[in-house]
Amino acid sequence: MNRTKQFTLSAKQRIKNKEEINRLYKYHEQYSSGCLICMFTPSNKGLTRIVCSVPKRSFKLAVHRNLLKRRMREAYRLNQYELNKEYDIMFLFRGRKQKTFDTIQKHLRLCIQYLNEQD
Repeated sequence: MNRTKQFTLSAKQRIKNKEEINRLYKYHEQYSSGCLICMFTPSNKGLTRIVCSVPKRSFKLAVHRNLLKRRMREAYRLNQYELNKEYDIMFLFRGRKQKTFDTIQKHLRLCIQYLNEQD
C-alpha cells in the first residue's frame, strides 16, 4: 500500500493554551532568520506543535496580522515533515512591512534546518 504524507495542520498541532504559550516564551531557545524569530523548546506531547504571532505594534490592522499568520501556518504546513524531532515552536514575525509567502517560506525553512541541527 502506497501512503502519501498528509499535508494538514490539525488542531492538535497548534498551541492554544495561554499557560503553554507562556511556558514556551519563558523557557525557550531562539533562532532568528530574516523576518522570523523561532522560539522553541522540546515537546513532551509526542508531536510538534506551533503558534504563530504577529505584533500589533507593527501591524495595526487585524486583516494584515491575520494574513501574515496564515502565510506562516501555510509555510509550516508544507514543510512540517522536514523536522526530525518534536518541538513546541513559536514563530514570531518581525518587521514592519508585509512579506510574500515565498519570503516567509524561505526563512521558515532556515528555521527548520536550524532545529534539525540541534542535538
